Amino acid sequence: MNSNVERPARLKGVRHALARHVLLAASALTGAACGAQTPVVAPVTATPTPQEVTNLAVLLVPSTIVEVNAAAQAALVQAGYTIVVDPRAAHDAVGKLAASAVEVPSMFQLQVNDHSQAKHRVSVSLTIEASGRIIDQVSTQFETSNGHVTPDQLSGLVSALNASSGVKRFAGERAAAKQRADDAVAQKQADRAAADKERADSVAAQRQAADADWERVVGECREPKSLTSCDSLRAWVDKNSPRRRNGVDSTVSYQDAQLQKKRDDARKILDSAALALKGFAEADSWAHVDLGRCAAATTRDDCTSASQYLARFPGGAHVDEAKKALEAADKKLTAQEE
Repeated sequence: MNSNVERPARLKGVRHALARHVLLAASALTGAACGAQTPVVAPVTATPTPQEVTNLAVLLVPSTIVEVNAAAQAALVQAGYTIVVDPRAAHDAVGKLAASAVEVPSMFQLQVNDHSQAKHRVSVSLTIEASGRIIDQVSTQFETSNGHVTPDQLSGLVSALNASSGVKRFAGERAAAKQRADDAVAQKQADRAAADKERADSVAAQRQAADADWERVVGECREPKSLTSCDSLRAWVDKNSPRRRNGVDSTVSYQDAQLQKKRDDARKILDSAALALKGFAEADSWAHVDLGRCAAATTRDDCTSASQYLARFPGGAHVDEAKKALEAADKKLTAQEE
């Protein structure tokens, strides 16, 4: 590769195991010839990743160099970042990789299997974007002589990303926004639960009130003590009848099996109380009969109450008294008319 010329999709190099052994041997010989020892290079470790940053889901957009893409993704994942590669997946930000490789000039080039083993300087940058704005851009450089790119060689990029105040600030904003959204959802769920409970409590209260009302009106009619003892039960039956199921004063669904049973029980109670109610009705009607007025009648209207009693209760307990009063009044009025 010529100097300052970007590499194509893959870095070219000898990847056969024999080639790597030859390179290592050549390096050892060169060091020995110069009287130097072969240095032991410790792996580079990235700085710790802030917790708020690891909560970000970053869509990684690849560069033109495949090796860089794989190593960058591995380095970020190892550092704790949440990396997604499918644009359709949920993500908070977009990380755009850019990479280039240029050959490093050297006085010596090792030939292995007719292939030159040249060093290359690789430059990698990562631009973090969200909602069309750039959050930050970090970069790193490293050299490779065998065409391979490892996650350790991208540790500088990860460290720079970890130290980015812009990324930290963005992560904090996203965390706060997510918390607000979570709080809103939780509040909505709490409001819905409260509304459901309120409705349930209202229904329960209505049923409790209806049951109490039922017990009251049933108790009055089971043992009637007056003509009006069953009026409330009749009103209850009318209120809860199927034809009133959509009425504004209907509190319980007419389809409720318990309600249907109560309606049936109400009718039975009313039937049982009918005789007693008839007695109260007769007593009330007889109480309004004025026998004295009828006996001293000057017109037939003076005996209207007695006539009405006989019409309503032809088998009543006071039929004989009413008849005698009417007969006496009739004879008197007839004689006057003659």
